[in-house]
Amino acid sequence: MNNKLSGDDLSLCRLKLYHSVTGFLLSPFEDPNKSYDIWVHGLGMTKVYFQIGMIIGDTEEHNKICGFRGGNGLYRRYVCRDCLVSTEDADNPDIGCERRKVSDVKMFLNKFLDKNAYPDGKLPCIPPEYCVSQSNGKYATANEWCRVISHNPIMPALINHFFGGDLEGLFGATPFEVLHQLLLGIFKYILESLYNYRTIPEEWTCFFKERKSPDIPENISDHKRNTETTDSAFLDQEQPKKRAMTKKDTRTSYQEYQATVAKIKLIST
Repeated sequence: MNNKLSGDDLSLCRLKLYHSVTGFLLSPFEDPNKSYDIWVHGLGMTKVYFQIGMIIGDTEEHNKICGFRGGNGLYRRYVCRDCLVSTEDADNPDIGCERRKVSDVKMFLNKFLDKNAYPDGKLPCIPPEYCVSQSNGKYATANEWCRVISHNPIMPALINHFFGGDLEGLFGATPFEVLHQLLLGIFKYILESLYNYRTIPEEWTCFFKERKSPDIPENISDHKRNTETTDSAFLDQEQPKKRAMTKKDTRTSYQEYQATVAKIKLIST
């Protein structure tokens, strides 16, 4: 790897290396007709076929293994790697979802990543309806054409794997993760939009649990300081100390009244 590269070129170089290594490690599972003779108890020698069925990971890793161009914003034409709904229609509840087929992506990448067809790297201009900008007005690059399908200019390492014959192939084998898509995604947005629900901040959570300070804490450190002061005062009440002698009478009027009554009773007896 060329360490002198920077920015997008370095990221793309690392991504190509990632797919090169992944393709090499998982190459034994690419051919669906390849079998292994394994001894199985009760059956004897049995032919066993191995295929990749699903890839477990988070959104970032799934985008990386699919070659999908991640990020947010209208500059990205498609929202997710396994669906052809455009970013502009992402908030339309009536839009139909068309699954992304691995054969279509493979055909597209073979066409625009073919260095023999475009040895100088100058590809035909992108039609205006795709809304993808070009750095040069006379020709487009492979990277710019790949933006049409929100893809990186690479051939994914697992695009030729069978995945049980599913038409989506690699893109259908990378389902969304429950944490970010549901718990921190759809469910969170539903609670906020329908019920105006918000997650309670940490400093408020501590305040509601303790309830030892009547003042609203500005931050967690102030709350801890108030709690420690309250706790120390409570301990002082449990273990009273001898009060220092002073000339000034600090008794309340009720205490003075009780003392006077006690003296009258003592004199009368």
